[in-house]
Amino acid sequence: MSKYCPKCGTKNDENATFCRKCGYNFGLRKKKEEMKKDDTNLPHSRMTRRQANNNGKKRIGILICLLVLIVFMGVLLYNQSTSNKKVSSGSSSSTTATNYNKLSNREKQNVQFEFNLQENKDADAPDPVYNINMKIKNNTDKKISFNEGKLTYNLEGYKANSKKSETIVIEPKETKTVKNIFKNINEQATVGGAVINYDGKQLLQANFSNSSQSAGTNDEDQSNSDDTTDSTDNNTDNTNHHLTREEAEQILESKQELYGFTEPVSSMQAEEYNGTWDFKEPAGKIGRQMYYVYNDGSVVSRDIGPNE
Repeated sequence: MSKYCPKCGTKNDENATFCRKCGYNFGLRKKKEEMKKDDTNLPHSRMTRRQANNNGKKRIGILICLLVLIVFMGVLLYNQSTSNKKVSSGSSSSTTATNYNKLSNREKQNVQFEFNLQENKDADAPDPVYNINMKIKNNTDKKISFNEGKLTYNLEGYKANSKKSETIVIEPKETKTVKNIFKNINEQATVGGAVINYDGKQLLQANFSNSSQSAGTNDEDQSNSDDTTDSTDNNTDNTNHHLTREEAEQILESKQELYGFTEPVSSMQAEEYNGTWDFKEPAGKIGRQMYYVYNDGSVVSRDIGPNE
């Protein structure tokens, strides 16, 4: 095979490096052709690099979206966990019992205490002695805790401490009875206006006239029981009737001889709260009393300040 010189047109051998007539360098022609081929492939190379750059940007965009999604999910889970903790905390606080001493005066008015006598026939004593049972009616909407060991019984120099040491919990609208809160009280100390204190403060005046009566009620069950017996009765109130003021005054007037007040009930300051009436003796009086009249007909008294 032959090839022609592009300069002078002379025929040369296929493998000739230079033209035999004019000396043209066939190697230069080959380099030019290779350069043209490179120029032909250049747009494809540029396109490939552009696509690579675009793909890299896409990957970066996807990574950024994933990072944003991860951060968003993390914040969402954290907020949900915090919300659950708050709900759990709120639920726990709602079920926590409130100590009786922490109640407001208004709330205490709706916690009714009743004490009844029970002769202890098993006691080795020359004269009759009595145990005292306690009944608590929680008419509030709160769960209440009450330390039995903080109760004391006082009557004209006679003092007895509670024989219990437990803290009991009374659910809202629940009635709980604790047997033998005081034990072996002398018969002479059961007649008159004994004062029952809780944590050093007067809880009520227990006016037992004899062993068949109770302080604060006149229909208490006098059943025998061991001093470890603890009975609970939910929703034991036998009436939902709310007393009118006239009805409450009549109940309090019927207790005048028991409590020994001299002022007319009609002259006392009266206020009704959730079915309970409280009557305050006139202000300025030393040894002033407040009387709580409950819708079951029971009455409880406590000391208040002269100007309270």
